[in-house]
Amino acid sequence: MKEIKVVLIIGPTASGKTDLSIKLAQTFNGECLNADATQMFNGLDIATNKITLEEQQGIKHHFLSFLDLTASYSISDFQKAGRATINEIVADHKLPIVVGGSGLYINALLKNYQFSSQGRNFANLAKYDDYSNQELWEKLAVVDKAESEKIHYNNRKRILRALEYYEQNQIPKSTNDRDQNTWYIKPYIIGLLPDKDELHHRIAERVLALTARGLFAEVAEAYQQCHQSLAYQSMHIIGCREIVSFLKGEISEQEAIMAMVKANKIYAKKQITWFKHQLSDVNWYQFSYANFETVCQKIITDLKESNYLSQK
Repeated sequence: MKEIKVVLIIGPTASGKTDLSIKLAQTFNGECLNADATQMFNGLDIATNKITLEEQQGIKHHFLSFLDLTASYSISDFQKAGRATINEIVADHKLPIVVGGSGLYINALLKNYQFSSQGRNFANLAKYDDYSNQELWEKLAVVDKAESEKIHYNNRKRILRALEYYEQNQIPKSTNDRDQNTWYIKPYIIGLLPDKDELHHRIAERVLALTARGLFAEVAEAYQQCHQSLAYQSMHIIGCREIVSFLKGEISEQEAIMAMVKANKIYAKKQITWFKHQLSDVNWYQFSYANFETVCQKIITDLKESNYLSQK
């Protein structure tokens, strides 16, 4: 674990993470590091409700709109670039504030995730073709006993993956999995948890507001730039599939809007569940949107009084 201080803001979509991040950055001399995978693409600003330059209020932001719509970007890529950026922010005597709802990106950035330096090599695995399932399992047990105990001997696919991981990285997969739950940088975690009914209402309002701002036209243009294909990573953003279905005449505009609202509600629920299961020591704040400003002030006070930022 590195002796670096990082504030992490988590919460479901439409919970106010962006607004809070600006307040924290202004109070604690911080810079914001986006960890929402959808906002890394340039050209879908409305679809992702991306913070505008004016809304940034002079606070420096990282990892916004730096990818072309047809680009691919891995979690491993983000881990390397994100950690380097955190070091640069700290070197400038500022506080890194990580903001976003993409759980795997957050974990890769701040936990001890190790990614294989090599891709899958199925040709190399051919050497095990003559091994029975039992023989293959016994071979895994020699190099990674803990992993073998989690896998049934007839689950050949998982056994091969564990063996391949060991051969490529020279460490057991079970060791890597265990380390992934330890912190590379221990953050101060702020969790925003709006009232459920209010959150659902806010999500529906947001979809309508984005539609009024030109969401359908933006997605139509992005779809053309992606060669009319939904296979690109950028096209996985909520709204793209629904609007493309409308453009193809498969559903009405109203049906597309309703589908986007539903998809966002499902996504918000998944985010909350994921964060609660994956992250510990979260300072959760349940609130009504009417009291959001009061909650933000309490969060600032709690962070000051926690002594996290002054601890060595």
